[in-house]
Amino acid sequence: RSVLPESAARSLVGSTDAWMSRIYSPSLSLPLSLNVSARLPLSPSAQAVKNILLSLLNKPLSEERELMLVS
Repeated sequence: RSVLPESAARSLVGSTDAWMSRIYSPSLSLPLSLNVSARLPLSPSAQAVKNILLSLLNKPLSEERELMLVS
């Protein structure tokens, strides 16, 4: 099972034999890890993802988006 934004869930369900269900009361507290190379620098895209993930850790979610469970 994966928790995805609704647009990603719809795309995945449309191209596979999967199901989708709306999450009404989300309350997950999970560890976040990001693996990076010790030898190579991050690409600009990877650095952008890292910055987004770090910003999500440092501030509460202000945007109300529907999440979907896909399996």
